[in-house]
Amino acid sequence: MAGRLIGWTGAMVLAAILGIVAVLAAPAGEPASGLAHGLLWRNSPLAAVFPLVVQTPEGRDFYLRVEDAETGEAVLAAGITGGQFFRVLVPNGRFVLDFAYGTDWRGEEEGFAPAPNTGALRIDSPLSFGVEGLARKAGHVVTLTEQEGAFTVAAKGQAICQRTRVIHVRPLRPLISPDGDAFYDPDPFSTDRRSLKSRPQPSDFYTTYEYDSWSYVCD
Repeated sequence: MAGRLIGWTGAMVLAAILGIVAVLAAPAGEPASGLAHGLLWRNSPLAAVFPLVVQTPEGRDFYLRVEDAETGEAVLAAGITGGQFFRVLVPNGRFVLDFAYGTDWRGEEEGFAPAPNTGALRIDSPLSFGVEGLARKAGHVVTLTEQEGAFTVAAKGQAICQRTRVIHVRPLRPLISPDGDAFYDPDPFSTDRRSLKSRPQPSDFYTTYEYDSWSYVCD
């Protein structure tokens, strides 16, 4: 038994030594990880409810900063893997989009490592995000297209619309069973009417309402 314990302890020590050697042998200049696809951070007290869709070409990663057009402060930052669908919600306001792109991401402080396919792109024309009408959240779709080593930018509007409907339902009334247990049962004095064309009866004073809402892209 003692021999097995000594052998097991020796194996653990050997594994630890090999792990340390492997860490020391790793190349010092190798980045810890690539740029994650998606929202990195957000810095705004306002609710982010307006859509921003960015379409990018394959072959490199993109680092996006959304900056307030008036103050220059960034309200969010995100990573985009080229060619993948990207969508983020931004707050109300006018914003400038600032991109950096490359293939070897070294973190937000260093950015992308210098290389022939590393560069920056800034869209100086502010994009407006806000509410239009009663239930229309207006945003944008931005498309980056690469041609002969240069990027062209195209932007178009996209909005999220919201609809609400009223559902007439048969309410429930609380009852007490002979055993003293509470349960709920449909109220016999109300009519179950789920059609929007039905109107409440004056005598049907037990009728209640439920509201159902949903959002969809309307542009």
